[in-house]
Amino acid sequence: GAGRGVWGGGSQADDGGDCAEGLGESRAAATRGDGEAKYMAGLLYMRGKGTRGDSLRADQWFALAARQGDEFATDALAELTARLSAEQISQAETWARDWRPGSGE
Repeated sequence: GAGRGVWGGGSQADDGGDCAEGLGESRAAATRGDGEAKYMAGLLYMRGKGTRGDSLRADQWFALAARQGDEFATDALAELTARLSAEQISQAETWARDWRPGSGE
């Protein structure tokens, strides 16, 4: 929906709830293949909600969601990779390429 943009809106956890729990729930759903959960995990990593901020993990989850056609993840991925070095992008792409459902990070 309209509230899913990179800098606005998000999940209940992102809006002041238990962010660590929200990240755990997003990652759990993401490991089962849920594309929106992959986007939300990336968003929480990018914003440092429920975890320390981690642009590379955010990039990884955005890339995984974008592969499933999530347009918000595609936009977030483009915005984030514009701020990363070539080495950082390569690392995040490797993580995304090697990721398999059920594998966690």
